[in-house]
Amino acid sequence: MAIRKPIVVVGSINIDLVARASRIPSVGETIIGSGFQIHPGGKGANQAVAIGRLGYPVRMIGRVGNDSFGSQLLGELKSAGVDCESVAVSAGSSGVAIILVSDGGENCIVVTPGANALLTPPDIDANIASIRSAGMVLAQLETPIETIEHLAKVCLRERVPLMLDPAPARPLSGPLLEALEWFTPNESEAEFYMEEARTALSPDQCARRILAKGCKGVVLKMGAR
Repeated sequence: MAIRKPIVVVGSINIDLVARASRIPSVGETIIGSGFQIHPGGKGANQAVAIGRLGYPVRMIGRVGNDSFGSQLLGELKSAGVDCESVAVSAGSSGVAIILVSDGGENCIVVTPGANALLTPPDIDANIASIRSAGMVLAQLETPIETIEHLAKVCLRERVPLMLDPAPARPLSGPLLEALEWFTPNESEAEFYMEEARTALSPDQCARRILAKGCKGVVLKMGAR
């Protein structure tokens, strides 16, 4: 049987606090909610959990806080089959997303990065052996951009393909884009990086416009389509 190189995910690990109410309150207003749930989240952790549930070997590189959320998040990752040996524990809070959802489906979100903001280039260097052994590295943009830029340089040097999910969308340097094997924007992110309306272009045209920025491959996510 062929050896399966693990996928390494470098990115955010959050706890999502979700409250539901009939509507989004106005500034200074208090309303009564209709429900509350706590979910593990973070774009990086979500990727790692999805891979683990598919039964494929996956390792997470990230940070959680030394609070109760941190231990809960580590437990959730491990239960999904994610190798958490490279997840460090920082003093302070874990990443938290506070989400309010109305009955009409509107939402407002406040994300406090917490330990995610402490994921730095030295964390990448400390886990170079894991990156070298990876079949692919996945990243997003919920951790410091300088860390992602350093990761891109390391992956390019070690000849390990890097896939970037550019969420939340933010400006990216030419060297970072050129280091990517795969770039995976959704429709709104594609508009951000093309700097023009997507509606007048076919998906193929959109992908080619983004390819021209230097990345080697593009997967254009199209929502329900």
